[in-house]
Amino acid sequence: MSDSVFFWEYETRIVPIDTVKPSPLNPPSRTEKKRLKRLADRIDECGLLQPVLVTRDYVVIDGHRRLEALRQMGCKTVSVLYPTKHRALSEGKLFQAINEQGVRNPVTGNEWLERCLRGGEAPDNYANAIALIKDVCGHSYLETMAAKRLSPLSTVETTKGLMRYCGVDYNDRDFMCRTIHWLVDGRRQNIGRRIIDSKNTMPLVKASVLFRAIMEGVDLEFTVTLQLAA
Repeated sequence: MSDSVFFWEYETRIVPIDTVKPSPLNPPSRTEKKRLKRLADRIDECGLLQPVLVTRDYVVIDGHRRLEALRQMGCKTVSVLYPTKHRALSEGKLFQAINEQGVRNPVTGNEWLERCLRGGEAPDNYANAIALIKDVCGHSYLETMAAKRLSPLSTVETTKGLMRYCGVDYNDRDFMCRTIHWLVDGRRQNIGRRIIDSKNTMPLVKASVLFRAIMEGVDLEFTVTLQLAA
């Protein structure tokens, strides 16, 4: 590691809003109109406090939501931070770095999946989860997960937890695929995590019952007994 840190330098510019170009890799769900109303109201009330960060070609690095909110408000110009001293990095590297250095609305697991499906990059943990799901369930199933707005990393972690619960080795790719389908197709992520968390206290279900439910792709039937303190 270097003893000195490279500091980017910027200047604030007011430019025509059409000059600024969204990244083609930006997940569309981040800039849906219904998700931007509160942001637009805040900008209308307080002004744009944080300029949009762009590349030297005026492609957005950070600020897609602010830019789209301004467009929806009918603004003709936008304040940007334009780099005057920079490093030549790929858009994917810049995007990851921004998310790791404290953006207020970090990219969600599902949005990382959307970026990868558009040809973008993702942090190693998400990229590995996406690759695993693609390997065991096929590429088209990633599209299914993106449509349901599910996180690949959370899905893989829950899948492995349920496989441990059932005593099945991770190398059993058929059972891993069935477990992913059981979680995703039935929207069972929450119950899956509850089952995993219960293992070392009061197991919610027998491993054999869970194994059978996953193999058959059906819901579990069980009751939860609450123990009240005396």
